[in-house]
Amino acid sequence: MTDSREPHAPLRRTVYALLIVIAAGSIAGRILCVASPSGETPFLSANDRSRWSTIRSLVDYRSE
Repeated sequence: MTDSREPHAPLRRTVYALLIVIAAGSIAGRILCVASPSGETPFLSANDRSRWSTIRSLVDYRSE
């Protein structure tokens, strides 16, 4: 059932869906191509290293 006031609605929805897929693919590609110079788990900044060190410490030495 097509509304006569919106003749281009299916085309518009298709374009929106295509833009969403392209954006999600671009973000996924950027995430997957992150690599550290040494080949180890990539940390992008000192803040990332500090955050993950804190999480590991909390997991390893949690108080019961």
